[in-house]
Amino acid sequence: MYDVIQWNEYLDLSFFYEECEKLNYTNNLSQEVMIDPFKYDPNFVAFILYKNQRNAIGSIVCHSFDEVMGPNSIRTARICLLEKKFVNKNTWARSNGLDNYLLPAVFKHYDLDKFKIYNTTNTGTKGSHSVHKMLSRYYSKNNLITKVADNLIYRGEKQTVWQLHPKIYMKWINYVDKVL
Repeated sequence: MYDVIQWNEYLDLSFFYEECEKLNYTNNLSQEVMIDPFKYDPNFVAFILYKNQRNAIGSIVCHSFDEVMGPNSIRTARICLLEKKFVNKNTWARSNGLDNYLLPAVFKHYDLDKFKIYNTTNTGTKGSHSVHKMLSRYYSKNNLITKVADNLIYRGEKQTVWQLHPKIYMKWINYVDKVL
């Protein structure tokens, strides 16, 4: 029912971009915004979440974060989920496109013994302020992430930097899938 496909220039993401534009998801409304700023980065990868092999309903983009967190650092960005069931806090642990599909694809792509994976959120009026609340409450409570910097200026905004713990994360996902 759901598939994750690594981004390539031949994917038709017009439906996804149109839906993101309607929802005012400014970081995901075109290839020029979502992909192009990162596609020449040596550690760039993007994954697209599809439903029924037809409609793109989610995305995650990764790129080098070495200049901020040191060598072999990766930042996840442009995280987007269009399907309401994936963003409903009551079903978050059970049917989350980010946890069950997109992040596992990222974790499988990188050598986790070599790379550290980070996410940034801001608490301002732009971008990921709602993601910031979810991360700080839900993920940190379950020890899936650790806050490593607060009020860091990155890309012109005050950001909080979170380190993801992929091995703990995957154990937690497997546990949640068994008990729910």
